[in-house]
This record gives sequence, structure tokens and C-alpha cells, in this order.
Amino acid sequence: MKITLAIILTLAFLPLIVLAHEGHGSTEGYTLTHYIFEPLHALITILVSVLAIFIFMRRTRRARE
Repeated sequence: MKITLAIILTLAFLPLIVLAHEGHGSTEGYTLTHYIFEPLHALITILVSVLAIFIFMRRTRRARE
């Protein structure tokens, strides 16, 4: 439960942590392309996706037991 709260708070404050701002990269700032292909955002997107898959698989495994 404490880990879940920590994850939620981290994700909620992530824009403040990385000092999100417009004006970087080679794509428009508020498009899906920007978040997928810019290296900084791509890394975060991959990490969040892996975490979501891990949590989903863990919960489905627990539900089967």
C-alpha cells in the first residue's frame, strides 16, 4: 500500500520534478509524436509502460491464486 501511494505521488508530481516546459526537441510540444520520439519523454514513456505491465501481470497472477 505504501509503495502504491509513493508511485501515485511520484507520477502526480512528475511534471514538476522534470521541470516540464515547451520549447525543446524537434517536434511540436503537445503532440503524441513528441512524447513517443523525443528521447527524454520516450524513456519516461517506456519506464511507465513497463511498470504498468508489471503491476497488471502481478495483479492477474494474484487473482488466479
